Amino acid sequence: MLRDPTARAISHYKMVTDPAATPSQRKTRGTAWLETKLADLVDADIAALADAGVLPGRQSNEIDWDRYEKLYLQRVPNNHGSHSLVARGLYALQLRPWIEAFGREAFVFVRCEDLSSAEMVQAEVDRYVRAKSSDSRETAGPMPFLAWSS
Repeated sequence: MLRDPTARAISHYKMVTDPAATPSQRKTRGTAWLETKLADLVDADIAALADAGVLPGRQSNEIDWDRYEKLYLQRVPNNHGSHSLVARGLYALQLRPWIEAFGREAFVFVRCEDLSSAEMVQAEVDRYVRAKSSDSRETAGPMPFLAWSS
């Protein structure tokens, strides 16, 4: 399931900076953002992504993946959750290695905002599984893909 990237980033920031976090949560979430405004973190992550060649409007097939890995991914701390505020919402960057390994047809992508209940999620997954297990692609229909609307 994919979540609206802006809503995801705001929720992530609120979770990491929540003053009511327990010591265990604080350790997992990190403390790097506690004294930093959301807008400053967004600007910094966008600048780091731009330095790595991930620019607004650039398609995933136009990205120098080696540069992105070297200048962005290898610099991201992975021992806590206080990182990649914007990049985590750039789903194509995260999904690329999985799609390359297993093929696009192995996945079903659903927007959280399009689903209002667990039953709707289950129905969408069931529809995909039935289509994948059908003997004929002609009767199975296309794999569901709910694209972001602008």
